[in-house]
Amino acid sequence: MFDTNARMANQLPARLHVLGAGLLGFVGVAHIAVVHVFGTPSEGERSVHELADATPVRMFDGGLTRSVHDLDTGYSVAMGVLAAGFAATSIAAVRGDPALVGRRSVFSAVSTATSGAMLAVAAKRFPELPIGVIALGVACLGGAQLASP
Repeated sequence: MFDTNARMANQLPARLHVLGAGLLGFVGVAHIAVVHVFGTPSEGERSVHELADATPVRMFDGGLTRSVHDLDTGYSVAMGVLAAGFAATSIAAVRGDPALVGRRSVFSAVSTATSGAMLAVAAKRFPELPIGVIALGVACLGGAQLASP
């Protein structure tokens, strides 16, 4: 019985880390699905898109020209992909070596700091639901560090 409790206590930090990273990845995938795949823009958003489509931006002298809408959409999709990629990489790393999660682990510190930065941006720019999910993810990643021996 004691061995089982000790083993579960040792698994808690890795499980919290995986849960926290998974929540951040969920926000990225949900963003792409809701906004870019299944979402229908409102009349106001369509007006903004039309104006942004009609506004070209030259990237470099003699280089590519993109519309403001292209840039906005590209950044938006890329951020969703990066959130999902962060989650996938983080989960794979922890499953490969649960010892990566720890109080003095650079991996844990960078994961928590990165997710904290994501929360700071979300708090200023996102709706309430993704802010809450990201905050829960940050809490899980921070809790994983605190739960580590």
